Amino acid sequence: MFDYETVCLGLVPPVSLVLAAVSIRLPFPVSHVGIALLILAGPAGGYVAGTMVGGARLSRVVHGLLSGSLGGLLLGSTLTYTIYESAAPRHTVYWWIHHAVATNTPPDIVVAYGYYVLAGIGVASTLWFALGAAVAAAASGNRVVAVEA
Repeated sequence: MFDYETVCLGLVPPVSLVLAAVSIRLPFPVSHVGIALLILAGPAGGYVAGTMVGGARLSRVVHGLLSGSLGGLLLGSTLTYTIYESAAPRHTVYWWIHHAVATNTPPDIVVAYGYYVLAGIGVASTLWFALGAAVAAAASGNRVVAVEA
């Protein structure tokens, strides 16, 4: 069975960092730190989900995978939308990612395979969050967090 509260708790780090990545402006020297934090948001959510559910490793992996795939779906869809529409506010983490993709992709590839590149970015970010969260949940150990009322 799934513990839906655990999955929702595992969504807290990815959702909060995705919201911060879309809304907080960062200067160029700090943009790399923001991108690194966004990349580590999926495994952080998986670690939270795995720690909170406890029990067998398979249960932790399933909860981390579910939490990471939901967070990754949010990241992948918003990242794809902001790159496609150029809708990210200037100097946010999403804008810096869009800037890196736009300046490093050769024009011939953009013309021929633009939508495939865009879809690949969305799918790759979703898979990264899901797999990173599953691995982090498996590594979280067999701990059960007891909350006293």
